[in-house]
Amino acid sequence: MDERLRIDPRSLTLFRVLAASVLILDGLRVWPHLAAFYTHGGIIADGFGWPLAAVRALVVFGLVSSAAWLAGWRAAWTHGASALYFIVFMNLNGVLRHGGDWMLANLLVFSWPLSAAARPAAGRPSPVSGRLVAAALLLHGPAIYLLSAWAKRGPSWLDGTAVHYALSIRQYAGPAGWLVADAPPAVVAALTWSTLALEWLAPLALIAAARRDAVRRVALGALVFLHAALAVCLPVLWDIQAVMLAGLAVWLAPADWDALERLLPRAAARLSRLRSRLQTLPGAAEGSPPSAALRAGEALAALTALAFCVNAYNRDVARRLGAPELPGRWLAPVNDRLQLGRSWGFFGPEPPRHDGWWVADAQLASGERLDLFTGRPPSGERPDGWRHRFDRYWRFALSRAFVPKRASLPPKLGAWLLRRAERDGLAVRRLELCYMADPTPEPGKARGAATRHVLWSTGLLSAELARVPGLE
Repeated sequence: MDERLRIDPRSLTLFRVLAASVLILDGLRVWPHLAAFYTHGGIIADGFGWPLAAVRALVVFGLVSSAAWLAGWRAAWTHGASALYFIVFMNLNGVLRHGGDWMLANLLVFSWPLSAAARPAAGRPSPVSGRLVAAALLLHGPAIYLLSAWAKRGPSWLDGTAVHYALSIRQYAGPAGWLVADAPPAVVAALTWSTLALEWLAPLALIAAARRDAVRRVALGALVFLHAALAVCLPVLWDIQAVMLAGLAVWLAPADWDALERLLPRAAARLSRLRSRLQTLPGAAEGSPPSAALRAGEALAALTALAFCVNAYNRDVARRLGAPELPGRWLAPVNDRLQLGRSWGFFGPEPPRHDGWWVADAQLASGERLDLFTGRPPSGERPDGWRHRFDRYWRFALSRAFVPKRASLPPKLGAWLLRRAERDGLAVRRLELCYMADPTPEPGKARGAATRHVLWSTGLLSAELARVPGLE
Protein backbone atom coordinates (compact mmCIF):
# COMPACT_ATOMS: atom_id res chain seq x y z
CA MET A 1 0.00 0.00 0.00
CA ASP A 2 2.87 2.39 0.77
CA GLU A 3 4.11 1.93 -2.81
CA ARG A 4 0.73 3.00 -4.16
CA LEU A 5 0.87 6.24 -2.17
CA ARG A 6 3.99 7.50 -3.91
CA ILE A 7 3.84 10.20 -6.57
CA ASP A 8 6.63 10.76 -9.06
CA PRO A 9 8.04 14.33 -8.88
CA ARG A 10 7.68 14.57 -12.65
CA SER A 11 3.94 13.97 -12.22
CA LEU A 12 3.82 16.72 -9.61
CA THR A 13 5.63 18.96 -12.11
CA LEU A 14 3.01 18.24 -14.78
CA PHE A 15 0.28 18.93 -12.22
CA ARG A 16 2.01 22.22 -11.37
CA VAL A 17 2.17 23.28 -15.02
CA LEU A 18 -1.51 22.51 -15.65
CA ALA A 19 -2.81 23.99 -12.38
CA ALA A 20 -0.69 27.16 -12.59
CA SER A 21 -1.71 27.67 -16.23
CA VAL A 22 -5.40 27.48 -15.28
CA LEU A 23 -4.83 30.02 -12.49
CA ILE A 24 -3.07 32.43 -14.85
CA LEU A 25 -5.68 32.13 -17.60
CA ASP A 26 -8.50 32.52 -15.08
CA GLY A 27 -6.93 35.70 -13.70
CA LEU A 28 -6.48 37.16 -17.19
CA ARG A 29 -10.04 36.29 -18.26
CA VAL A 30 -11.68 37.72 -15.15
CA TRP A 31 -9.67 40.98 -15.18
CA PRO A 32 -12.18 42.91 -17.37
CA HIS A 33 -15.02 41.87 -15.02
CA LEU A 34 -13.52 42.85 -11.67
CA ALA A 35 -15.47 46.11 -11.38
CA ALA A 36 -18.77 44.46 -12.30
CA PHE A 37 -18.59 41.37 -10.09
CA TYR A 38 -16.12 41.94 -7.24
CA THR A 39 -16.42 45.55 -6.01
CA HIS A 40 -18.67 47.78 -3.88
CA GLY A 41 -20.62 49.00 -6.89
CA GLY A 42 -20.72 45.62 -8.58
CA ILE A 43 -23.52 43.19 -9.22
CA ILE A 44 -22.95 39.94 -7.36
CA ALA A 45 -20.05 40.48 -4.96
CA ASP A 46 -20.56 38.37 -1.82
CA GLY A 47 -20.84 40.45 1.36
CA PHE A 48 -19.82 44.06 0.88
CA GLY A 49 -17.33 43.67 -1.97
CA TRP A 50 -13.83 45.11 -2.12
CA PRO A 51 -12.53 48.38 -3.55
CA LEU A 52 -11.47 47.94 -7.17
CA ALA A 53 -7.83 48.75 -6.39
CA ALA A 54 -7.73 46.03 -3.72
CA VAL A 55 -9.28 43.43 -6.02
CA ARG A 56 -6.82 44.29 -8.78
CA ALA A 57 -3.91 44.06 -6.35
CA LEU A 58 -5.12 40.62 -5.25
CA VAL A 59 -5.35 39.38 -8.85
CA VAL A 60 -1.89 40.78 -9.67
CA PHE A 61 -0.52 38.99 -6.61
CA GLY A 62 -2.16 35.78 -7.84
CA LEU A 63 -0.83 36.18 -11.39
CA VAL A 64 2.72 36.80 -10.18
CA SER A 65 2.60 33.91 -7.69
CA SER A 66 1.14 31.52 -10.26
CA ALA A 67 3.71 32.52 -12.90
CA ALA A 68 6.54 31.94 -10.43
CA TRP A 69 5.04 28.60 -9.42
CA LEU A 70 4.67 27.63 -13.07
CA ALA A 71 8.38 28.32 -13.58
CA GLY A 72 9.24 26.27 -10.50
CA TRP A 73 10.81 29.20 -8.66
CA ARG A 74 10.63 28.48 -4.91
CA ALA A 75 7.82 26.08 -5.72
CA ALA A 76 6.76 25.43 -2.13
CA TRP A 77 6.34 29.13 -1.32
CA THR A 78 4.76 30.15 -4.62
CA HIS A 79 2.46 27.12 -4.55
CA GLY A 80 1.19 28.17 -1.13
CA ALA A 81 0.79 31.79 -2.26
CA SER A 82 -1.14 30.71 -5.37
CA ALA A 83 -3.46 28.53 -3.31
CA LEU A 84 -4.08 31.33 -0.80
CA TYR A 85 -4.86 33.80 -3.60
CA PHE A 86 -7.28 31.49 -5.36
CA ILE A 87 -9.21 30.54 -2.22
CA VAL A 88 -9.55 34.19 -1.15
CA PHE A 89 -10.55 35.33 -4.63
CA MET A 90 -12.99 32.45 -5.07
CA ASN A 91 -14.79 33.46 -1.88
CA LEU A 92 -15.25 37.06 -3.03
CA ASN A 93 -17.91 35.84 -5.45
CA GLY A 94 -19.01 32.22 -5.18
CA VAL A 95 -21.88 32.78 -7.63
CA LEU A 96 -19.52 32.84 -10.60
CA ARG A 97 -17.64 29.67 -9.65
CA HIS A 98 -18.21 26.12 -10.87
CA GLY A 99 -17.13 22.61 -9.92
CA GLY A 100 -13.76 22.96 -11.64
CA ASP A 101 -12.87 25.92 -9.40
CA TRP A 102 -13.82 24.06 -6.25
CA MET A 103 -11.90 20.99 -7.36
CA LEU A 104 -8.83 23.11 -8.16
CA ALA A 105 -8.96 24.69 -4.69
CA ASN A 106 -9.02 21.21 -3.12
CA LEU A 107 -6.15 19.97 -5.28
CA LEU A 108 -4.04 23.02 -4.40
CA VAL A 109 -4.50 22.31 -0.69
CA PHE A 110 -3.88 18.57 -1.04
CA SER A 111 -0.73 18.97 -3.13
CA TRP A 112 1.06 21.73 -1.22
CA PRO A 113 2.69 19.50 1.44
CA LEU A 114 3.95 17.17 -1.30
CA SER A 115 5.25 20.10 -3.33
CA ALA A 116 7.10 21.38 -0.28
CA ALA A 117 8.56 17.93 0.44
CA ALA A 118 9.79 17.31 -3.13
CA ARG A 119 13.50 17.89 -3.72
CA PRO A 120 15.41 18.19 -7.00
CA ALA A 121 17.75 15.27 -7.49
CA ALA A 122 20.33 14.21 -10.01
CA GLY A 123 19.39 11.27 -12.16
CA ARG A 124 16.05 9.58 -11.70
CA PRO A 125 13.84 11.43 -9.16
CA SER A 126 12.62 9.45 -6.19
CA PRO A 127 8.84 9.28 -5.64
CA VAL A 128 7.31 11.58 -3.06
CA SER A 129 5.27 9.93 -0.32
CA GLY A 130 2.98 11.66 2.11
CA ARG A 131 0.62 8.82 3.02
CA LEU A 132 -2.70 10.51 3.81
CA VAL A 133 -1.91 13.65 1.80
CA ALA A 134 -0.82 11.62 -1.24
CA ALA A 135 -3.91 9.45 -0.89
CA ALA A 136 -6.13 12.53 -0.84
CA LEU A 137 -4.47 13.94 -3.96
CA LEU A 138 -4.62 10.61 -5.81
CA LEU A 139 -8.15 9.62 -4.83
CA HIS A 140 -9.84 13.02 -5.16
CA GLY A 141 -10.27 12.71 -8.94
CA PRO A 142 -11.59 9.13 -8.95
CA ALA A 143 -14.02 10.09 -6.18
CA ILE A 144 -15.38 12.93 -8.35
CA TYR A 145 -15.93 10.55 -11.28
CA LEU A 146 -17.73 8.02 -9.10
CA LEU A 147 -19.93 10.66 -7.48
CA SER A 148 -20.76 12.07 -10.91
CA ALA A 149 -21.65 8.61 -12.23
CA TRP A 150 -23.74 7.89 -9.13
CA ALA A 151 -25.77 11.06 -9.72
CA LYS A 152 -26.57 10.19 -13.35
CA ARG A 153 -29.65 8.09 -12.70
CA GLY A 154 -32.27 10.14 -14.54
CA PRO A 155 -34.42 8.83 -17.41
CA SER A 156 -32.28 10.36 -20.18
CA TRP A 157 -29.17 8.54 -18.96
CA LEU A 158 -31.09 5.28 -18.98
CA ASP A 159 -32.74 5.72 -22.38
CA GLY A 160 -29.56 7.06 -24.04
CA THR A 161 -30.62 10.64 -24.83
CA ALA A 162 -28.62 12.52 -22.16
CA VAL A 163 -25.79 13.51 -24.52
CA HIS A 164 -28.34 15.05 -26.89
CA TYR A 165 -29.76 17.30 -24.17
CA ALA A 166 -26.35 18.15 -22.62
CA LEU A 167 -24.83 19.21 -25.96
CA SER A 168 -27.93 21.10 -27.10
CA ILE A 169 -27.33 23.80 -24.46
CA ARG A 170 -26.21 26.59 -26.77
CA GLN A 171 -24.95 28.69 -23.87
CA TYR A 172 -22.11 26.21 -23.37
CA ALA A 173 -21.88 23.92 -26.41
CA GLY A 174 -19.95 24.74 -29.57
CA PRO A 175 -20.49 23.67 -33.19
CA ALA A 176 -18.91 20.26 -32.54
CA GLY A 177 -21.32 19.72 -29.65
CA TRP A 178 -24.34 20.65 -31.78
CA LEU A 179 -23.19 18.19 -34.42
CA VAL A 180 -22.96 15.37 -31.87
CA ALA A 181 -26.32 16.33 -30.32
CA ASP A 182 -28.02 15.95 -33.70
CA ALA A 183 -26.28 12.65 -34.56
CA PRO A 184 -28.40 9.53 -35.22
CA PRO A 185 -30.12 8.18 -32.08
CA ALA A 186 -27.95 5.05 -32.04
CA VAL A 187 -24.78 7.16 -31.97
CA VAL A 188 -26.13 9.44 -29.23
CA ALA A 189 -27.18 6.43 -27.15
CA ALA A 190 -23.77 4.81 -27.55
CA LEU A 191 -22.03 8.01 -26.45
CA THR A 192 -24.38 8.43 -23.48
CA TRP A 193 -23.90 4.92 -22.15
CA SER A 194 -20.15 4.83 -22.85
CA THR A 195 -19.72 8.10 -20.92
CA LEU A 196 -21.58 6.66 -17.97
CA ALA A 197 -19.65 3.38 -18.13
CA LEU A 198 -16.34 5.24 -18.33
CA GLU A 199 -17.13 7.33 -15.25
CA TRP A 200 -17.83 4.13 -13.34
CA LEU A 201 -15.10 1.82 -14.60
CA ALA A 202 -12.05 4.06 -15.23
CA PRO A 203 -11.66 5.38 -11.66
CA LEU A 204 -12.21 1.91 -10.24
CA ALA A 205 -9.51 0.61 -12.60
CA LEU A 206 -7.12 3.34 -11.44
CA ILE A 207 -7.65 2.47 -7.78
CA ALA A 208 -7.64 -1.32 -8.14
CA ALA A 209 -4.73 -1.52 -10.59
CA ALA A 210 -2.64 1.47 -9.54
CA ARG A 211 0.64 -0.34 -10.27
CA ARG A 212 -0.48 -2.42 -13.22
CA ASP A 213 0.90 -0.29 -16.00
CA ALA A 214 -1.26 -1.54 -18.88
CA VAL A 215 -4.58 -1.18 -17.02
CA ARG A 216 -3.67 2.20 -15.56
CA ARG A 217 -2.59 3.56 -18.94
CA VAL A 218 -5.79 2.42 -20.64
CA ALA A 219 -7.90 4.05 -17.90
CA LEU A 220 -5.89 7.29 -18.03
CA GLY A 221 -6.02 7.36 -21.83
CA ALA A 222 -9.79 6.89 -21.84
CA LEU A 223 -10.32 9.70 -19.32
CA VAL A 224 -7.97 12.05 -21.20
CA PHE A 225 -9.93 11.38 -24.38
CA LEU A 226 -13.21 12.06 -22.53
CA HIS A 227 -12.02 15.46 -21.29
CA ALA A 228 -10.53 16.41 -24.64
CA ALA A 229 -13.87 15.61 -26.30
CA LEU A 230 -15.77 17.60 -23.68
CA ALA A 231 -13.44 20.59 -24.14
CA VAL A 232 -14.17 20.54 -27.88
CA CYS A 233 -17.93 20.05 -27.49
CA LEU A 234 -18.37 22.38 -24.49
CA PRO A 235 -15.71 25.06 -25.09
CA VAL A 236 -17.08 27.46 -22.48
CA LEU A 237 -16.29 24.87 -19.79
CA TRP A 238 -12.79 24.01 -21.01
CA ASP A 239 -11.22 25.02 -17.68
CA ILE A 240 -13.13 22.27 -15.88
CA GLN A 241 -11.53 19.76 -18.24
CA ALA A 242 -8.07 21.25 -17.63
CA VAL A 243 -8.50 20.89 -13.86
CA MET A 244 -9.63 17.28 -14.22
CA LEU A 245 -6.57 16.56 -16.37
CA ALA A 246 -4.36 18.13 -13.69
CA GLY A 247 -5.88 15.75 -11.17
CA LEU A 248 -5.12 12.81 -13.46
CA ALA A 249 -1.48 13.88 -13.95
CA VAL A 250 -0.46 12.62 -10.51
CA TRP A 251 -1.39 9.08 -11.57
CA LEU A 252 1.54 8.91 -14.01
CA ALA A 253 4.04 6.46 -12.51
CA PRO A 254 7.85 6.37 -12.94
CA ALA A 255 7.45 3.64 -15.55
CA ASP A 256 5.25 5.93 -17.63
CA TRP A 257 7.82 8.73 -17.61
CA ASP A 258 10.63 6.30 -18.44
CA ALA A 259 8.59 5.03 -21.38
CA LEU A 260 7.98 8.59 -22.59
CA GLU A 261 11.69 9.37 -22.36
CA ARG A 262 12.49 6.34 -24.50
CA LEU A 263 9.75 7.28 -26.96
CA LEU A 264 10.66 10.98 -27.15
CA PRO A 265 14.35 11.25 -26.25
CA ARG A 266 14.90 14.71 -27.75
CA ALA A 267 11.93 16.23 -25.92
CA ALA A 268 13.04 14.54 -22.68
CA ALA A 269 16.55 15.98 -23.06
CA ARG A 270 15.19 19.49 -23.65
CA LEU A 271 12.92 19.27 -20.62
CA SER A 272 15.82 18.05 -18.51
CA ARG A 273 17.96 21.02 -19.60
CA LEU A 274 15.07 23.42 -18.90
CA ARG A 275 14.59 21.94 -15.43
CA SER A 276 18.30 22.37 -14.70
CA ARG A 277 18.19 26.02 -15.78
CA LEU A 278 15.14 26.74 -13.63
CA GLN A 279 16.89 25.24 -10.61
CA THR A 280 19.75 27.72 -11.08
CA LEU A 281 17.50 30.80 -10.95
CA PRO A 282 18.26 33.18 -8.04
CA GLY A 283 16.56 31.87 -4.93
CA ALA A 284 15.18 28.79 -6.65
CA ALA A 285 17.05 26.38 -4.41
CA GLU A 286 16.80 28.38 -1.21
CA GLY A 287 15.24 26.93 1.90
CA SER A 288 11.88 25.25 2.05
CA PRO A 289 9.08 26.18 4.47
CA PRO A 290 9.70 25.42 8.15
CA SER A 291 8.66 22.01 9.40
CA ALA A 292 5.87 23.63 11.43
CA ALA A 293 4.38 25.07 8.24
CA LEU A 294 4.62 21.68 6.56
CA ARG A 295 2.84 20.01 9.46
CA ALA A 296 0.14 22.68 9.37
CA GLY A 297 -0.25 22.13 5.62
CA GLU A 298 -0.58 18.38 6.11
CA ALA A 299 -3.17 18.93 8.84
CA LEU A 300 -5.16 21.29 6.60
CA ALA A 301 -4.99 18.82 3.71
CA ALA A 302 -6.20 16.00 5.98
CA LEU A 303 -9.03 18.17 7.35
CA THR A 304 -10.03 19.16 3.82
CA ALA A 305 -10.09 15.51 2.73
CA LEU A 306 -12.28 14.62 5.72
CA ALA A 307 -14.67 17.51 5.01
CA PHE A 308 -14.87 16.49 1.35
CA CYS A 309 -15.75 12.89 2.28
CA VAL A 310 -18.39 13.91 4.83
CA ASN A 311 -20.06 16.38 2.47
CA ALA A 312 -19.91 14.03 -0.51
CA TYR A 313 -21.59 11.29 1.50
CA ASN A 314 -24.26 13.59 2.96
CA ARG A 315 -25.19 15.37 -0.30
CA ASP A 316 -24.62 12.72 -2.95
CA VAL A 317 -25.36 9.48 -1.10
CA ALA A 318 -27.36 9.93 2.10
CA ARG A 319 -29.84 12.49 0.73
CA ARG A 320 -30.47 10.47 -2.41
CA LEU A 321 -31.03 7.24 -0.45
CA GLY A 322 -32.81 8.80 2.52
CA ALA A 323 -30.09 7.50 4.87
CA PRO A 324 -28.93 9.27 8.06
CA GLU A 325 -26.34 11.99 7.43
CA LEU A 326 -22.97 12.21 9.17
CA PRO A 327 -22.50 15.07 11.66
CA GLY A 328 -20.50 17.81 9.99
CA ARG A 329 -21.29 21.18 11.56
CA TRP A 330 -17.82 21.40 13.06
CA LEU A 331 -16.43 21.26 9.52
CA ALA A 332 -18.37 24.39 8.51
CA PRO A 333 -15.30 26.71 8.33
CA VAL A 334 -13.58 24.38 5.86
CA ASN A 335 -16.82 23.81 3.94
CA ASP A 336 -17.53 27.52 3.59
CA ARG A 337 -14.05 28.59 2.51
CA LEU A 338 -13.40 25.72 0.07
CA GLN A 339 -17.03 25.45 -1.11
CA LEU A 340 -17.18 21.73 -0.25
CA GLY A 341 -20.88 21.63 0.62
CA ARG A 342 -22.07 20.95 -2.92
CA SER A 343 -23.08 18.09 -5.18
CA TRP A 344 -20.65 16.70 -7.75
CA GLY A 345 -23.29 15.40 -10.15
CA PHE A 346 -22.27 17.03 -13.44
CA PHE A 347 -25.35 16.81 -15.71
CA GLY A 348 -26.94 14.59 -13.10
CA PRO A 349 -29.46 13.34 -12.40
CA GLU A 350 -30.64 14.97 -15.68
CA PRO A 351 -29.09 17.43 -18.14
CA PRO A 352 -31.02 20.71 -18.43
CA ARG A 353 -33.76 20.59 -21.05
CA HIS A 354 -34.10 24.34 -21.43
CA ASP A 355 -31.82 26.88 -23.01
CA GLY A 356 -32.18 30.61 -23.57
CA TRP A 357 -30.67 34.07 -23.66
CA TRP A 358 -31.16 37.38 -21.90
CA VAL A 359 -32.46 40.73 -23.10
CA ALA A 360 -32.17 44.09 -21.29
CA ASP A 361 -35.13 45.87 -22.92
CA ALA A 362 -34.71 49.61 -22.27
CA GLN A 363 -37.20 52.27 -23.29
CA LEU A 364 -35.33 55.53 -23.83
CA ALA A 365 -36.67 59.03 -23.24
CA SER A 366 -36.83 59.45 -27.03
CA GLY A 367 -39.25 56.51 -27.22
CA GLU A 368 -36.65 54.26 -28.86
CA ARG A 369 -36.17 50.74 -27.48
CA LEU A 370 -32.68 49.33 -27.03
CA ASP A 371 -31.19 46.08 -25.74
CA LEU A 372 -28.50 47.26 -23.31
CA PHE A 373 -26.62 43.99 -23.72
CA THR A 374 -26.21 44.36 -27.48
CA GLY A 375 -26.76 48.05 -28.27
CA ARG A 376 -29.39 47.04 -30.86
CA PRO A 377 -33.21 47.05 -30.83
CA PRO A 378 -34.53 44.07 -28.81
CA SER A 379 -35.85 41.11 -30.73
CA GLY A 380 -37.55 37.86 -29.81
CA GLU A 381 -35.82 36.06 -32.64
CA ARG A 382 -32.97 33.70 -31.80
CA PRO A 383 -29.89 35.78 -32.69
CA ASP A 384 -27.10 34.37 -34.83
CA GLY A 385 -23.93 33.78 -32.90
CA TRP A 386 -25.56 34.63 -29.59
CA ARG A 387 -23.40 32.03 -27.89
CA HIS A 388 -20.52 34.51 -28.22
CA ARG A 389 -22.52 37.40 -26.76
CA PHE A 390 -21.83 36.50 -23.14
CA ASP A 391 -18.61 34.96 -21.83
CA ARG A 392 -18.47 32.45 -19.00
CA TYR A 393 -18.72 35.05 -16.23
CA TRP A 394 -21.78 36.81 -17.63
CA ARG A 395 -23.47 33.48 -18.36
CA PHE A 396 -22.98 32.31 -14.79
CA ALA A 397 -23.99 35.69 -13.36
CA LEU A 398 -27.21 35.91 -15.36
CA SER A 399 -28.26 32.28 -15.02
CA ARG A 400 -27.67 32.27 -11.25
CA ALA A 401 -28.97 35.74 -10.44
CA PHE A 402 -32.55 35.21 -11.57
CA VAL A 403 -33.61 32.64 -8.99
CA PRO A 404 -35.94 33.12 -6.00
CA LYS A 405 -33.20 32.51 -3.41
CA ARG A 406 -31.16 35.40 -4.89
CA ALA A 407 -34.00 37.90 -5.23
CA SER A 408 -31.71 40.77 -4.20
CA LEU A 409 -29.49 40.37 -7.26
CA PRO A 410 -31.76 41.40 -10.20
CA PRO A 411 -32.21 44.94 -8.81
CA LYS A 412 -28.41 45.22 -8.48
CA LEU A 413 -27.99 44.11 -12.07
CA GLY A 414 -30.65 46.57 -13.23
CA ALA A 415 -29.04 49.43 -11.30
CA TRP A 416 -25.64 48.57 -12.77
CA LEU A 417 -27.03 48.56 -16.32
CA LEU A 418 -28.78 51.89 -15.71
CA ARG A 419 -25.55 53.45 -14.40
CA ARG A 420 -23.68 52.21 -17.44
CA ALA A 421 -26.37 53.56 -19.76
CA GLU A 422 -26.23 56.95 -18.03
CA ARG A 423 -22.45 56.97 -18.39
CA ASP A 424 -22.91 56.32 -22.12
CA GLY A 425 -25.32 59.25 -22.41
CA LEU A 426 -28.55 57.22 -22.65
CA ALA A 427 -31.66 58.46 -20.82
CA VAL A 428 -33.53 55.28 -19.84
CA ARG A 429 -37.17 55.72 -18.85
CA ARG A 430 -37.93 52.05 -18.18
CA LEU A 431 -35.90 48.83 -18.12
CA GLU A 432 -37.06 45.22 -18.31
CA LEU A 433 -34.68 42.31 -17.78
CA CYS A 434 -36.07 39.40 -19.80
CA TYR A 435 -35.18 35.77 -20.32
CA MET A 436 -35.96 34.17 -23.66
CA ALA A 437 -36.63 30.54 -22.74
CA ASP A 438 -35.71 28.19 -25.58
CA PRO A 439 -36.72 24.58 -24.71
CA THR A 440 -34.51 21.80 -26.07
CA PRO A 441 -36.55 19.62 -28.44
CA GLU A 442 -36.58 15.86 -28.24
CA PRO A 443 -34.13 14.05 -30.54
CA GLY A 444 -35.17 14.36 -34.17
CA LYS A 445 -37.58 17.24 -33.61
CA ALA A 446 -37.21 20.90 -34.58
CA ARG A 447 -36.87 23.72 -32.08
CA GLY A 448 -39.98 25.71 -31.30
CA ALA A 449 -40.34 29.42 -30.70
CA ALA A 450 -38.66 31.00 -27.68
CA THR A 451 -40.87 32.36 -24.88
CA ARG A 452 -40.26 35.78 -23.35
CA HIS A 453 -40.28 36.04 -19.53
CA VAL A 454 -40.00 39.41 -17.80
CA LEU A 455 -37.92 38.70 -14.69
CA TRP A 456 -37.44 42.24 -13.42
CA SER A 457 -38.54 45.70 -14.46
CA THR A 458 -37.56 49.07 -13.05
CA GLY A 459 -38.34 48.86 -9.36
CA LEU A 460 -40.29 45.59 -9.55
CA LEU A 461 -39.26 41.96 -9.13
CA SER A 462 -41.53 39.81 -11.26
CA ALA A 463 -43.57 37.01 -9.69
CA GLU A 464 -42.76 35.09 -12.86
CA LEU A 465 -39.23 34.61 -11.52
CA ALA A 466 -40.16 31.39 -9.71
CA ARG A 467 -41.75 29.83 -12.80
CA VAL A 468 -39.15 30.28 -15.53
CA PRO A 469 -37.89 26.93 -16.85
CA GLY A 470 -34.18 26.49 -17.32
CA LEU A 471 -33.05 28.73 -14.45
CA GLU A 472 -31.81 27.30 -11.15
